[in-house]
Amino acid sequence: MAGAGYKLFNTGDVLTAAQVNTYLMEQSVMVFNNAAARTTALSGVVAEGMLSYLKDTNAVEVYDGANWVASDDPNAIQNSIVDAKGDLISASADNVPARLAVGNNGESLVADSTASTGLAYSPSGLTQPIINGAFDIAQRGTTTTTLSSTFLLDRWAASVSGGATGTQERVAGLTVGTQVFQYAWKFTASSNFTFMQMGQQIEFSNCYLLQNQQVTISFYAQANNSNAASTALIVRTRTAAGVDASCLFSGTAVGTTQTITTSAARYSITRTLPATFGALSLEFVLGTSGASGDGFTITGIQIDRGSVALPFRRAGGTLAGELAACQRYYWRTIGQAGASNDLLPATMFTTTQITGIVRFPVPMRTAATATFSAAGDFEFVWSAGTSTITAANIDRTSSESLNLRLTSSGLTVNGAGYVAIKSGSTKWLEASAEL
Repeated sequence: MAGAGYKLFNTGDVLTAAQVNTYLMEQSVMVFNNAAARTTALSGVVAEGMLSYLKDTNAVEVYDGANWVASDDPNAIQNSIVDAKGDLISASADNVPARLAVGNNGESLVADSTASTGLAYSPSGLTQPIINGAFDIAQRGTTTTTLSSTFLLDRWAASVSGGATGTQERVAGLTVGTQVFQYAWKFTASSNFTFMQMGQQIEFSNCYLLQNQQVTISFYAQANNSNAASTALIVRTRTAAGVDASCLFSGTAVGTTQTITTSAARYSITRTLPATFGALSLEFVLGTSGASGDGFTITGIQIDRGSVALPFRRAGGTLAGELAACQRYYWRTIGQAGASNDLLPATMFTTTQITGIVRFPVPMRTAATATFSAAGDFEFVWSAGTSTITAANIDRTSSESLNLRLTSSGLTVNGAGYVAIKSGSTKWLEASAEL
């Protein structure tokens, strides 16, 4: 009978019918058309341990002494764990397999420690909308004590309560685990203040897909000290109805207070944005009255669609791409250290007037507003030498260029030369199309 075990047959042994039945027939995998055929064939001889294969169900079953049961490894992943096309088998703990339901079309699978399986589907295909989130680009400079909705590092403006003073500056970046940033933005108060805020308005074409969407705002931050005025950081989004209407520091606000510490760390906040809007800004606010020395450092700012904070990435992909993205809103050229900066070819159209067109590196968001440091910071170089500039005008601008007209003397009509900005970083020409 089944369960007789193993018998070693030696040369010359006689194989009996009982041995054939016990060691071969009853301990083989017997094949039957169906369960009824098996019952008929094994009537009176069925025994615990017998194995059979049923052709109608393609099932291997074992007799447990009372019933025929499925022959399966209880530790194997069972078919019943998956319910639909695209389901994945993951794990919720050590030796605990679990089903991960298929995501929506176009979503990507990402690691998520808050999910039961450690994985989650997240919307993909949306570029990070925050430009210069790691503060790589600083066309205006790297430090200022002006804090009246003042832009310093590209795309970011800051303000402080009336009468208060402080410094916004670019500093060495933060390091959290393996994530290392080269730069960060820092605010340090130099007087008492009631609030301080910094933020960026996002162009509608870069955020319209976020309407009525759950988003995750993530950033790396460090408080200057343990005072509440440094650690109670409000993460605020503002919206306005009109397309690209001004909403930075003034739109309809939704805020969440995130407590940061004096150790650099990554933080994330999830919220659902309004069903419709035409303008969106992201702001970071110290809303607790503070004193000199209070403030915070921040970098790696990002918005992701969905509930997962993805690894930080630049909006422009590369450093060059990030610069181009910033120059859609602001462009500046300055005098170089120890040398003039050749700016544009120009024509002398009278004996006192010079004109030329400055073309921007990338098309700007809209027709730019252009300014310069001083007329005397330009010079005109031509065959007769270098002419001093006594007056300068920007006659017109567009999203792609500006027309610069300079005044000098002793020029040759229809002669040609080039305009340069004299050496020194305090001499500049700029164009702005900021929101």
